[in-house]
Amino acid sequence: MLKARERRTVALHVAVDVAVTCAAWLLAYALRFHEPLATLVPVTKGVPDVSRYLLLLPLVVVLWPPVLYFHGLYQIRRGRSLIDETFAILFRSTLTMTCLKFFQLPIKVILRGC
Repeated sequence: MLKARERRTVALHVAVDVAVTCAAWLLAYALRFHEPLATLVPVTKGVPDVSRYLLLLPLVVVLWPPVLYFHGLYQIRRGRSLIDETFAILFRSTLTMTCLKFFQLPIKVILRGC
């Protein structure tokens, strides 16, 4: 029974992570290319169509949960402090984003072909 409960908890965490990732992806687009950030940092090369961002959303949704899983963030650890958990998430997310930065050029090439 404990294993089933743990699986449900992990499944809930994955579902929430996917939903929050989708929301963050769309919010990042809105903040960057629309008010109020667009007035602080002007858009010089034009505002891309939201459909280009939506094309990459399935890729992000498919890749992000396995990244978090392989970094051990879905393992249930009882007795771990909030600060330890926060730093683990920040460190692993930063490491992942640094690694994904190397994929930026191929993604730009793919998007230019659209």
